[in-house]
Amino acid sequence: MHYSLEMIFDNKTEEKINSILLDLAEINAGLLSFDKNALPHMTIGNWNDIEINECCEKIKLFLKDIQPFEVSFNSIGIFPTSGCVYLSPVVTGNLLNFHRKIHMLLSDCNHIGWEYYLPDMWVPHCGLDISTNINQICKTANFVINTFEPLSGTINNINLYECCEPVKRLIKKFPLNNFQS
Repeated sequence: MHYSLEMIFDNKTEEKINSILLDLAEINAGLLSFDKNALPHMTIGNWNDIEINECCEKIKLFLKDIQPFEVSFNSIGIFPTSGCVYLSPVVTGNLLNFHRKIHMLLSDCNHIGWEYYLPDMWVPHCGLDISTNINQICKTANFVINTFEPLSGTINNINLYECCEPVKRLIKKFPLNNFQS
């Protein structure tokens, strides 16, 4: 079991990304079949052990003054070692700064095995599909390349999940600056 902290999009952006996921599911590309209960997101980080109450209080205090912020997806990418095809956001100083501050806040938590989410190693992304089969990766990438349109949206919530593959359980939803979804 581990814990995941994820940036959640506004409803309009969520709908656009879900539309891509539905299209991918229709062509049977990869393993991330569309799940109406899973929210499109960008993972901030994963941790093996956290003290839930203490962690939630730290995050809540940090986020109380953080305004919802915009992200723009102008490209796609592939992690060749995992076979993940993803939307790639424009990497802004604001996004990197936000990510770094969250990790500083939770620096006492166990992140062993999740180092690629640490500052200076993190590649921000919104996963669309994942497969270890090269044909499936190519099928997904080809579809996304041929249908891709840049999109922009807003990050307005941060969600903390307890993950016990393949199930994620929402522990806490943190609205940015009291954003009401």
